[in-house]
Amino acid sequence: KRDVYGSPHHRDWMWHSKSDNAILVNGEGQAKHSAEATGRIVDYSFSDGVDYVVGEAADSYAPLDRWTRRIFFFKPQVILIHDVLDAPEPSTFQWQAHAQGEFEVVERGAVWKNDAHTVQLSFFAPADLEITQSLAFDTPPHEWANLDLKEAHLTASATEAAAQQEFFTLIAIDAPEAAATVTRADALLKVDVTLPDGSGLIEMDRDRIVSVSRD
Repeated sequence: KRDVYGSPHHRDWMWHSKSDNAILVNGEGQAKHSAEATGRIVDYSFSDGVDYVVGEAADSYAPLDRWTRRIFFFKPQVILIHDVLDAPEPSTFQWQAHAQGEFEVVERGAVWKNDAHTVQLSFFAPADLEITQSLAFDTPPHEWANLDLKEAHLTASATEAAAQQEFFTLIAIDAPEAAATVTRADALLKVDVTLPDGSGLIEMDRDRIVSVSRD
C-alpha cells in the first residue's frame, strides 16, 4: 500500500534516529521497531525560573554504554542541553537537528529564522566540531507524492573518535545576548549562563546535578 511518504525506504528514514533531534553513533541511530529500545527519566526538577529533566537512553543503542541527556530550561527563552556519551570503544558522534527552512551555519553554531522569531544554536563542546547541513532527505519520497517539505537537516559532528564524549548546546529563542561559559574544576563542571534578564548557574559532574540556580 502506498502512502504520502512514498517508498518503504523513505518510511525507514522516518523511523531512523537521523530523522529526529537525536544523536547518532558512528552514523547509526537507535534500534528501530524494537521493544528493547527503551529510555527512562532518571531525574527532574521544576520551579518558577528554571526546569530540568534528565533522561537515559543507552539501551536504545547497540554500541552505547551510556547516553544521558540533561535539558535545562531557563524560562522562557533559553535551553541548555548537556549530552554525556560512553561507548565501549572509540566512536564518532553526530548531534542532529531539523527545521522547516534553512539554517545559517555560523562559527560554533547555527541560526534559524522565520518571519516572527530567531533561534540560535551554540555548541560549547566538543572542541573538535564540524557543523554541516543538508536540504535533501537521505532517502527522498517518491516524486508522485508531490511533497515540498523544505526541511533542513543540521549535523554537528565530533571529528575525533572517542570512547567518552560530551556535547554542550545552548538554544536561545529571540535572545541574542544569551551565552554560556563552561569551566571544570577536577570532576566538577560549572556552567555560567547569561540570560536576557539575569544569569543562571549549573554545577554538576558526569553522574549527578549538584545545583541549579537563577538570579
